[in-house]
Amino acid sequence: MRIFVKVRTHSQEVGVKEINSVREGERKFIVSVSEKPVDNLANRAVIKELARYFHVSRSTIKLISGKNYKEKVFEINKIL
Repeated sequence: MRIFVKVRTHSQEVGVKEINSVREGERKFIVSVSEKPVDNLANRAVIKELARYFHVSRSTIKLISGKNYKEKVFEINKIL
């Protein structure tokens, strides 16, 4: 499953919030993390929050694009 994420770094409230998408079948989220975007810390925190939200291990989540940007695309391979 491919998801689109907007990241809010250095936030006091940490969590994942799903937002309405204009395109059908597209899932968009806002992920707030307390880490600063330094040395990939924020990306790791986003993966941790997404894993908690989707109830999967962190190893099943891969960053597809947007490593250095607030808007990112992740792939989640949920093994059933």
